[in-house]
Amino acid sequence: MELPMNIEEFHSDFLQLIWARKEANQDFSRASMGEIACEWLTEESIIEDYTPAYYESNNTIIDGYSISEQNDSVDLFYVDYHSSETPLSINSSEYDKFFNGLKRFFNSAIKGDILSGMEESAPAYGMAWDINQRAGAFQKIRLFLLTNRTLKTLRDSLPVEKIKNWEVSRHIYDLSRLSEFQSTASNPITIDFVESYNAPLSCLKASVTSKGCQSYLAAIPGNILAELYKDYGPRLLEQNVRAFLQLRGKVNKGIKRTIHEEPDMFFVYNNGISATATQAVETDDGLGIRSVVDLQIVNGGQTTASLYYAKKANVDLKNIYVQMKLSIVDPDRMDLIVPRISEYANTQNKIDNADFFSNHPFHIRMEGFSRRISTPATDGAIKGTKWFYERTRGQYAEAMNKGNKKEQQKMFPKSQIITKTDLAKYDNTWEGDDEAVVKVHMGAQKNFALYAGRIGNLWEKDETIFSERFYKKAIGKAIIFRHTEKMVSSQPWYQGGYRAQIVAYSQSLLSHHLRQMKRGLDWDRLWLSQSVPGVLHETLVAFARAVNDSITSPPPGMRNISEWCKKSACWSKLKELSPPISDSLLETWTISEKEEERRTNEAKSNQIIDNGIDDQTFVISLPAAYWDSVISFCSKYRVPLISLETGLIEVVRKYHYSRRVPSEKQCIAIVAMLKRLEKEGLEVPWSFGTGQQKKAS
Repeated sequence: MELPMNIEEFHSDFLQLIWARKEANQDFSRASMGEIACEWLTEESIIEDYTPAYYESNNTIIDGYSISEQNDSVDLFYVDYHSSETPLSINSSEYDKFFNGLKRFFNSAIKGDILSGMEESAPAYGMAWDINQRAGAFQKIRLFLLTNRTLKTLRDSLPVEKIKNWEVSRHIYDLSRLSEFQSTASNPITIDFVESYNAPLSCLKASVTSKGCQSYLAAIPGNILAELYKDYGPRLLEQNVRAFLQLRGKVNKGIKRTIHEEPDMFFVYNNGISATATQAVETDDGLGIRSVVDLQIVNGGQTTASLYYAKKANVDLKNIYVQMKLSIVDPDRMDLIVPRISEYANTQNKIDNADFFSNHPFHIRMEGFSRRISTPATDGAIKGTKWFYERTRGQYAEAMNKGNKKEQQKMFPKSQIITKTDLAKYDNTWEGDDEAVVKVHMGAQKNFALYAGRIGNLWEKDETIFSERFYKKAIGKAIIFRHTEKMVSSQPWYQGGYRAQIVAYSQSLLSHHLRQMKRGLDWDRLWLSQSVPGVLHETLVAFARAVNDSITSPPPGMRNISEWCKKSACWSKLKELSPPISDSLLETWTISEKEEERRTNEAKSNQIIDNGIDDQTFVISLPAAYWDSVISFCSKYRVPLISLETGLIEVVRKYHYSRRVPSEKQCIAIVAMLKRLEKEGLEVPWSFGTGQQKKAS
């Protein structure tokens, strides 16, 4: 079977990613592939988390698992890795064998037979114990095959089995499906209401805006909304962190009471949901929608989840309808329109600073630093390299395909890619409070949600904190984190399993002790060296061993060490440890809190200057006609301009024929004016110049 060239290229790139991860972590290729693939699945919200837990016995092999936060489903994973330089194929008899092995493990776990032959400190024991103890609450068992082969043949659908009270489904992510995760676009959720629910979604066409957005008003049945969440879960909410955070708290008591006591009044009492899609197919009479592409619930995550949990508890939803505003948005304008829908909608559960999309100015600024700043040349190199901050999935692959790929990869090595969730993990590990330190161990999405709130708040208060020095400190944290991963794997006392927990907690513990001493690492020196010095390495070894010994000796009754590491009591116990910190490290690689504050303030002052330059570049990049449109907008919608602002507009309009450049101070004031007018409805083309880094969140 001849494969498309892009699949062959992806296969080569994927192998390089696996080998780089294997080398960095001193791990097996199979384990590295499982980690990478599950990171993509987590980012897509297909799974909630992934805990590696390899087990093999006879015809039973399993690589890891994940139990949902609601305790209603378990995911089991088999990783099928092959080192062939050309893509291989896999047939149905082979993948049936893998799925059967996962089912055998599940059956053995629920019976408890498998536990007697396992070492209690092994990750696989914790996995089997958890399944044994929680099986009664499960409704779904999802079996995942992750393979770097391509499907030779695929049946029309993989059957869903019913085993006792459990719904068992099978999911294959082969080379082709995995390659989709390297696209900058998400895999869209496509709903055919006629095919899935036997009828179109009744609606009224509300409006068509001048910007091409089509709006509909609908009353969506509660049963359908619950089914959508059952089928797609958090993927329905992935457009923003706000919707994800809505599910973190307790279910709104008013929603719950209405569902149970007054279901026919749900439409009256509930604020409804706001949704977006990129395409909609109407019925012939225009009074219904047959199907939608890329459906996303932008506001109303709590309402949606509440209906799902009610249905799961056998509550009858037949009399419940939910008001839905559906907006069909051009895919190219999603990043601009969706944040505003989320911001302006009247939500039941307001969450500040949750609007933390990849186009938030924080991420854009980090991206800008990563593309501009080269590392110091080290180890005799003629010039340095650059780290690549990937604020949207697939940016790196896309960038490497532009121009000379070899030269691009030489400048931006694969080993120096940092994603948003990476940054959240590194920063919360070193800088986070007790809650953040523990949240690092609860999965990438939960950790990122907490990080989003913290950074969003800080940005609102003072965005100059996020300076070039902040970026260099972030790289320093990445260097230490990745060094510690490799170090732990090579230690004679490391018996396998719990590396992620040992790595993160050992750094958090070191950071905790340094703060108690009112000191911190010399991040500026670390940036210059681009490596971990020997004295820091030895300290990290001591801290990692202490953490390993502690977490593998959990309190009586705690059988799953991975779950123990997610509890605040685990972190409290770890903080009582006092591994040695050498005087040499303190004297040569740390600085006082006072010196850290001085350097931070200096960097903030430099950022203020950079902001002024950015604003000036942005303002003069806008065409003369744009300023005429600003005046027209204010006149048409009666938005007042103060005399100073009117004067500033005249200054920048004159620039286009006098070439007299407005001052930085004037440009800062102009950008502030544009932010104010944007809230009144003015469209500001932040993509011009470098001023996009100044866009308000």
